Amino acid sequence: MAVNALWQSARDAIRRDLWRPGTNGVPDATADECIHSALLDIESERRWLWLEVVRTSDEFSGSQINLPVDCGAISS
Repeated sequence: MAVNALWQSARDAIRRDLWRPGTNGVPDATADECIHSALLDIESERRWLWLEVVRTSDEFSGSQINLPVDCGAISS
């Protein structure tokens, strides 16, 4: 599905949830503001690990791992 079709689908979902079908009920600009607001809320609630700064890396062998206190995630 193309991005424009997804965006229009999101607009239609907003109008359907508000019981205001069509662009007369909720103009595209207002629906777009709702979508942007929802995206900002989602981004603020989730930690996006790939955006975090990696300060150090370490190699180990064995079955015990001693992690630093500020370790947020482990990837291999």
